[in-house]
Amino acid sequence: MGTDKVRNAESTGAEVLCAADNSCLMHIGGTMTRLRTGMRPVHLAEILASTQEEPAV
Repeated sequence: MGTDKVRNAESTGAEVLCAADNSCLMHIGGTMTRLRTGMRPVHLAEILASTQEEPAV
């Protein structure tokens, strides 16, 4: 199942694959490494945090 997800994402030309669940992200990240896709796994929280001009205090 992980290989199918990674292959589908890879076919889009995406550079990153986003997930919100850590265990899913680790599984998909390992699959991407084994398949040498060049894509990188990114947690949704990282994307949301990168959109803030000033982090909340």
